[in-house]
Amino acid sequence: MLTILGITVCGIVVGILIGLTGIGGILVLPMMIFLLGMDTHLAMGTSMASFLPPCMLAIWSHVRRGNIHWPEAVPLSAAGVVCVFLGTELKAYSSGDALNLLLAALIIVVGGLAFRSAPLSGLSAGERRAEWLRPGIRLALLGGSVGVISGMTGAGGSVLTVPAMIAMGYHPLASIAAGMVYVTLVCAAGTVGNVLHNSVDFSLATLCAVGQVIGVWAGLAVARFLKADMLSKVVAWVCVLTGLGILFRTF
Repeated sequence: MLTILGITVCGIVVGILIGLTGIGGILVLPMMIFLLGMDTHLAMGTSMASFLPPCMLAIWSHVRRGNIHWPEAVPLSAAGVVCVFLGTELKAYSSGDALNLLLAALIIVVGGLAFRSAPLSGLSAGERRAEWLRPGIRLALLGGSVGVISGMTGAGGSVLTVPAMIAMGYHPLASIAAGMVYVTLVCAAGTVGNVLHNSVDFSLATLCAVGQVIGVWAGLAVARFLKADMLSKVVAWVCVLTGLGILFRTF
């Protein structure tokens, strides 16, 4: 009963962060590994599967608000879907300690990126659409490289794509919306790869997903009233401290 309550509450907290910033999902992994004692490979596959329902909810909300710029989301997501299978194969043949170190480094890097506030490019959405081919190539390279990392760690991917897109000059809200499309498609493809290696606990993933859906509703409801800089700083500190905690426990 405590496990059910704990993972549901943690799912709600993560869902709130996803709804607010788009990059809270990576915290599911250390929760499953260090609080529930799950095998690293199984935790990574289970956490990836748990992201699907809350991210679909977030996409629906962003579509209603017109936040998704498809010329940016399509190349980013397509490359990620192709490359995530390579990541799941690499994960299957990597040791748990190596994956924990990669996960810790990823979380700390993300926390560092979230501390930075990048200026916008000044281009309108229409101008970006008119010249989407060259930016599309850059986004495809970003999506493909993050896809490999997502497959190896079980992180959804927006944890890297959102701060990276902001650093490239895209609007934060558009970056979060594109990140939700990316996460949904990459996690769906990655879950297929993880199932082939028996690395998904669907009952636990469903329970965590329910908590995340509740949290995403709450996060989306209050996101419009809070300052993005403050939210980024909260996520940044949580990521850095979590990553350091994983390093400490691994060694």
